[in-house]
Amino acid sequence: MAVRKMSRKSIIVVVAFAVVLVLAMRWLGNLCAGPELGELSLKTGPESTEMNISLEKSVYGTSTNDMMELSISNLSDSRITHGRAYLEKQENGQWYQLRFRPHETIANELLLDPKETKVLQISLEHYGPRLCPGRYRLVVGVFQPNPGYVTAEFDAE
Repeated sequence: MAVRKMSRKSIIVVVAFAVVLVLAMRWLGNLCAGPELGELSLKTGPESTEMNISLEKSVYGTSTNDMMELSISNLSDSRITHGRAYLEKQENGQWYQLRFRPHETIANELLLDPKETKVLQISLEHYGPRLCPGRYRLVVGVFQPNPGYVTAEFDAE
């Protein structure tokens, strides 16, 4: 079998094509097909001082198959009613709600007795198979006794 010698021009073309291919693959790898951004944040009212939420970690992977541990604490002497948790993503300094499949929630409405803390295992899988890298927060609306909201921020890497 004869080995064909490549011309200098052919080598340059092959190397240039390889460089373009590597750059394109890197660029495509940085694109994210995560959940679609929805409207600007809908949180209303002041941040609640009667309830607190926190996550066990400040950094999570981008897979939405991982479970998150969310602690919800009633800091008051009154019973608190709160709504479901939903996810927001920060883009260019603004928070946006993320769209998810209908009829699915992260955590449903709950009641918290005075000074009670509940720990919930939650999944974000209804936002799609993965999150794009970036800054996120879970938002929970507080309905009673004083309307407001609480948040817990995390990074997806």
